[in-house]
Amino acid sequence: MEKRRYILVLLPLKMEWEPCYWTEEEGLSIGDRVVIELNGKELEGIVSRTDVEPQTAPSKIRQVKKWLKDDGRVCRNLVRFWKSLADYYLCTGGEVLKAALPALTASPNSGKTPSKFSKGSGDGDGGVSLTPAQKEAGEQIEAAFSENKPVLLNGVTGSGKTEIYISLASKTLAAGKDVLYLVPEIALTRQLEHRLGDAFGDRLAVYHSGQTPARRSATVRKVLEGNYIVLGTRSSLFLPHRNLGLIIVDEEHDSSYKQDAPAPRYNGRDAAFILAGTMEKKCNILLGSATPSLESVYNCLCGKYARVFLNERFHKGGGTEVLVVDTRAERRKRGMKGDLSLKLIERLQSVLDSSGQALIVRARRSYSPVLQCESCGDIPKCPVCGGILSYHKDRSSLCCHRCGFSKKANVSESGEIACPLCGGILKGIGAGTQKIEEEIRGVFPGARVARLDGDTAQSTRFSTEVLKQFSRGEIDFIVGTQIITKGFDFSNVRLVAAIHADSLLGNEDFRSDEKALQVLSQLRGRCARRDSRGIFVIQTAQPEHPVFRMLASGQSDTPSAQETFFSGLLQERQEFGYPPFVRLVDITLSDRNPARASEMAEKLKERICRLNGGFTVKGPYSLDYQDNGKHLLRIAFPKDRNLSRNKLSVRDAVLKFEETEKYQGHITIDADPA
Repeated sequence: MEKRRYILVLLPLKMEWEPCYWTEEEGLSIGDRVVIELNGKELEGIVSRTDVEPQTAPSKIRQVKKWLKDDGRVCRNLVRFWKSLADYYLCTGGEVLKAALPALTASPNSGKTPSKFSKGSGDGDGGVSLTPAQKEAGEQIEAAFSENKPVLLNGVTGSGKTEIYISLASKTLAAGKDVLYLVPEIALTRQLEHRLGDAFGDRLAVYHSGQTPARRSATVRKVLEGNYIVLGTRSSLFLPHRNLGLIIVDEEHDSSYKQDAPAPRYNGRDAAFILAGTMEKKCNILLGSATPSLESVYNCLCGKYARVFLNERFHKGGGTEVLVVDTRAERRKRGMKGDLSLKLIERLQSVLDSSGQALIVRARRSYSPVLQCESCGDIPKCPVCGGILSYHKDRSSLCCHRCGFSKKANVSESGEIACPLCGGILKGIGAGTQKIEEEIRGVFPGARVARLDGDTAQSTRFSTEVLKQFSRGEIDFIVGTQIITKGFDFSNVRLVAAIHADSLLGNEDFRSDEKALQVLSQLRGRCARRDSRGIFVIQTAQPEHPVFRMLASGQSDTPSAQETFFSGLLQERQEFGYPPFVRLVDITLSDRNPARASEMAEKLKERICRLNGGFTVKGPYSLDYQDNGKHLLRIAFPKDRNLSRNKLSVRDAVLKFEETEKYQGHITIDADPA
């Protein structure tokens, strides 16, 4: 008589349960890949449990079709990681597996991608020479690791955090363990790849969504071989790591670590802690930032993390002066030329005269972020999502930066844009990067100017070439969005300017002040990174705002000033019930029928309010934009003390609601929304 074993199989589908199958294979275990049949279709899945007691009649349970032995086994710790991630972010294990699949595929005929590097072994200190301040910081980090504490390396911009990362990673590799080095943007992997390649040679692998399938597959193979360092974006968390000894999360404050869609809607920084916790042996976590997130600062104050300061710049530059320009006052005394203050123009001319370079940042791309009709007052909006349409002069189009909708603008020979409603003239409100670029070229006709924003950066070749030319001194000014604030190291930048800096502030986002300080501090750090003195110009209509005052004081990098600023923000967050004092969960309903969306939202809110735990539920309230023509309503859990321990019951309530109301595909859950 056949001896049956019953197993559960995790499938890359949104299923709140794992189907049960039987097998006669004695060696089949957790992490093995199998082919099964579900609803008449053959699917590949991962064994998540073995030797289970079937909850249904054995005659109704199907046999495993095939055991994919040659495809390799997924480690048990990885299965635990997927399930823990699903539990925390209130999605299904199948949705996590679907997200992880690209990071698990190593094609048998992909071979190995030849490494561009030959130097470096990953032993000792990685070939870096640390300053006394860096050595002291490294020793403090290792001391905290010995006490099993994660560490926040709070280092001023240009202090040489990367050298410390390399030194610690080298020691980890020398001890026979693996390293994961996370960065928030693909552009940063390109910048760091050669630097880390010099230190680690063939042990370095790179992973992100912009790579070819062959190169991603080669990285998976390297991870399976072991004793490696992976440099990657948040998706590299899903690689088949088995023996991680160190996870580095650089620029840990960056919002790019948060995935908005699809599920799992995870934060790469927080998911790193979940992954470290599933390793069989100890895995250290090192967070790094010049302007850390308030959540990480709070964890340090509570004693959960250790905090190490690095206040000395690696290159003893001449420092950076901060000039805050009050644009309201300048306009009253005719001190503005378009969107540029005469004070900024004067200093840009000085940079040109001294053969220096400058970065000019505007947080909005396009020529005019908003258009309004002089006759009827209409502001053109996107017919798909309801967002405001921006005017792009270079291609004479009205574009939505939210959903990507675009249409040709009716532009006359004189350059006037016709209102689609009444035929009147549309006038621009505010200025995007295109307009700033045009104004810079008009004021400095002899300057070599380039633009880097979401439009031009869509071409990797173009943006890479611009950065290469800038580093070689072939471009004088780069006009761009926040893309150019992320970690670039240019030795000849004498001036950095933030145009319309007020756009970084906003009342709708409780994190706006924190984010504004982070962006502006990063921007300030692009200036005077070597021996020359630099200037950071902030143009604003709110010069008395605390963020601008702190930067103008010249103390924004010092621990005491940061503590004062963070203390005020923490007090405000606690008073109004925001993170890090509570966990937030947003439930969003999307529906083309607004009446049905409202009805379903009210029903779902009522069901959640009846759950044990006494949830405080806010909403439903309508969002001011649409998603591909669908109306959006949101239910929020803003201040509930019971949410952390009861949020799984919320997920179950939503799943049952979708089933009973036949409302699948309309609801998303976002834990810890950005």
